[in-house]
Amino acid sequence: MITDIKKFACAITDELKECLEQVKPEQAGKLYRDIKEADRVFVWAPGRCQAMLRCFIARLTKAGKTAYVVGDTITPAIGEGDLLILASGAGHNIGVASIGERARTFGAKVVLLTIVKESLCQSVSDYVVIIPGRTAACGGIGTSIQPGGGKYEQSMFLLLEAIAECYSAEKKEQTELTPGKLMETAVRLTADIRNVIGTLEEARAEAVFLAVSLAAKRGKRVFVWSFAPRQITLMRCYLMRLMHMGVKAFVWGDTVCPEPEESDIFLVSDASGRDEATKTVIRQMREKGADVFLLTKDQNGRVEAGKELHFKVNERNDSDGTQLFEQSMLILLDAMIAKHSDVLGYEKSAAFKRHANLE
Repeated sequence: MITDIKKFACAITDELKECLEQVKPEQAGKLYRDIKEADRVFVWAPGRCQAMLRCFIARLTKAGKTAYVVGDTITPAIGEGDLLILASGAGHNIGVASIGERARTFGAKVVLLTIVKESLCQSVSDYVVIIPGRTAACGGIGTSIQPGGGKYEQSMFLLLEAIAECYSAEKKEQTELTPGKLMETAVRLTADIRNVIGTLEEARAEAVFLAVSLAAKRGKRVFVWSFAPRQITLMRCYLMRLMHMGVKAFVWGDTVCPEPEESDIFLVSDASGRDEATKTVIRQMREKGADVFLLTKDQNGRVEAGKELHFKVNERNDSDGTQLFEQSMLILLDAMIAKHSDVLGYEKSAAFKRHANLE
């Protein structure tokens, strides 16, 4: 087991690079073309996969594509000319399959992002994009240093991030994208993330991990919050894994969220470190006695949490580096999950076994 969090996070980027290099460019290219040509794009998946798809929809919508998450209040009925993207690692989720089957009856095209070639979900899809990761339910392709479906979920996330980046760039530059270029972009993301993680201060990253682990052992709770939709969505992924290990974890502001108390852990994400709402929330949590940590890319932001973890992001294709910050944050938090697994017994928990059956 790797003990250094930064080394673990870098090792994760290495296995994601290997995974993405095995994705067939023609499959990814077909998905990209269908997204471009579709009147509207819809997505659906359970659990952490849904979080990855929500992040994709956020970027796709920002780039000018009409896109929705199935089941949301504002989501219209699907129909001819639309594309539905489903995700199921093991491919045997009955709920996912039923949604795909119903969408096809309304004339929509359905694509499945999965690990296995033949499955229940594949039978109701027009085609599949194979992502050679692993899940707790079906094992998968190759090996992974991570528990659960981390490798598959992260690889899918980065593939979709590359699609969104290329879609936005193609619209601006009016150039035709090749499948090879798309996969080069996806693989490049792993190198970009690795570079950012390499700039983290190990002591600060370790402090976050130790605080959460100690709180969990003492029966204390872990809270997360961000004003940014994509950032809070990715932080929810971290909470899902913590909850599978029996940790009491909440998103601040959710309906079922209790009030933080002394010695609880409060993780805040603010890419710029300058938002006034972040400043207010941090002050309130510190007054309650919670142990507050701020994840940010701007070391010179106005928000002062006392305990900060800085992601030194160089501006890339996105205007301010926020997307690279979000991608790096996900990988670091999942590296912590891998260490939590060793300390708190992730794969031994009953909740984990129940979750595995849903994949």
